[in-house]
Amino acid sequence: MNQTATTTRPDLLDELTNGMRASLKLSQDMLETLSEENRALRGMDTPLLFGITKRKDLLYTRMQAVDAALKDVIGQVESSLAGGCPPHGRLDTLLPLLPEEPRAVLSQYREKVRFLREEIVAKNLINRRFTQDTLTCINDAIALFSAPPAPEKALYSTRGRYQKTSCQPAMISREI
Repeated sequence: MNQTATTTRPDLLDELTNGMRASLKLSQDMLETLSEENRALRGMDTPLLFGITKRKDLLYTRMQAVDAALKDVIGQVESSLAGGCPPHGRLDTLLPLLPEEPRAVLSQYREKVRFLREEIVAKNLINRRFTQDTLTCINDAIALFSAPPAPEKALYSTRGRYQKTSCQPAMISREI
């Protein structure tokens, strides 16, 4: 048995494992919520989007709380293992200090959570871009309908006189 196994409190390792499990579950929930948001965006389902926004805010708040709790637990485990060394609060610096079995389990959770968080960032970016593109399209359409008619510019005709024409598109043609 490794020396570190005797100096690490089992309850801290259990708390760390449970925290990683909770982080994994919340990340999966957020990823599913972002997929649902994408479907609602494409379907222009505004009432569903309002509910999804509230759910995303709640999940994000819970993810932050779990991450903060994990950082505290990691610091406690590091302190118990490293003696007088200051804790870093990072799982990657803690893993080499742990016994083989918890290290393997926590490494798997870490990789899964890391992958899910990358997917969350990617899906969030896709949804944000879709929303921005949609808003740009809507704003352009509103501007087309609400813009005042452009002043007419005079052009020379073949006889040397000015000829008034409309150079900008209009919803209703003013020329007969």
